[in-house]
Amino acid sequence: MRLPATFMFVITYNHISLNKFIFIGMETDADLFLNPEKTILKLSPCMRKILVVHNPTAGDEAQNKADLIAKLKPHAVDVAYVSTDDEGWEDFLVDDVNLIALCGGDGTLRKFAGVMLERNKKHLDIPIYLIPAGTANNIATTLNLGSARDFKFQDDLKNYQLFDFGKISGLTDFDYFLEGVGFGFFPELIREMNEKEEIPNESADEKLHRTLGVCRNIVERMDPVKVKIKCDGEQIKDKFLLAEVLNTKHIGPNLELAPNGNPGDGFMDLILITPDKRNLLLDYIDHLLSGKEGEVDVHKFVKVIKVKKVKMKSKAQIMHVDDTVIRGENKYKFKLKVREAGLRII
Repeated sequence: MRLPATFMFVITYNHISLNKFIFIGMETDADLFLNPEKTILKLSPCMRKILVVHNPTAGDEAQNKADLIAKLKPHAVDVAYVSTDDEGWEDFLVDDVNLIALCGGDGTLRKFAGVMLERNKKHLDIPIYLIPAGTANNIATTLNLGSARDFKFQDDLKNYQLFDFGKISGLTDFDYFLEGVGFGFFPELIREMNEKEEIPNESADEKLHRTLGVCRNIVERMDPVKVKIKCDGEQIKDKFLLAEVLNTKHIGPNLELAPNGNPGDGFMDLILITPDKRNLLLDYIDHLLSGKEGEVDVHKFVKVIKVKKVKMKSKAQIMHVDDTVIRGENKYKFKLKVREAGLRII
């Protein structure tokens, strides 16, 4: 019996359950089962199940639920939607999902990653189509993803970038980080910005500029913090304006302190800025505030060390994990290490 030239079949492929495939160029059922190499396997552009995870209040890019679904519908038989503003949004199901479209900022991705990391490890293989809609969008910037996504992706979903995350040992309530962990001016910046009232109708660019101004004031007046560091056999003990382990190129209000950083290379970047580099750091912030064109060589004031494992110890009054400030401890002592290929981002 001859099969038609186009035949729909249900199959499980590459650990991801897909609803339908199209087999093209089959002559007979014998060709399909006895000569599979002659058969071209192609995913129909309308055969995916996509889950939209959306933070509708992120940044000032008012992404609309209906618009998001409309843009994704041509790629999917089924589009499910979850808003991070809804209570219990973390209970979303991914067993039959082939692509996750995540619309939000760095904080939204961190929250989502936290949920996924607590689930079955195989769910981390589901690609994430990241739609940046936050204020800083440091993760998207590091991955060179523009703020205006075209909603075009390869049918095989293999055009992703790997994104490692850092495992944490020794800090209560914190098991991982996506962006950074450390001491110095940055946790102070997070604290001050959290204490300030939001400005009505302030755009993302205006908030970034205001945050840079607050950052400059902190750097100018702060006392350096003592930190002990052990990384891949090297021991460091000094006072720092910033002692930070980064998984991205940027931190905070788009400060590019690890320009050669790659969150998928199996390494983290240890960022160290000593007090004698204060004026150079201030010049860099002033450059960003001015909006002038051209790059600044941050290596003139930043020491960067590629690391896989780090131990940090300090009696500083404040530190941070990603965008969360930690205070009130007499002494901080913890270990960090890379967990490779934690997420797949398109």
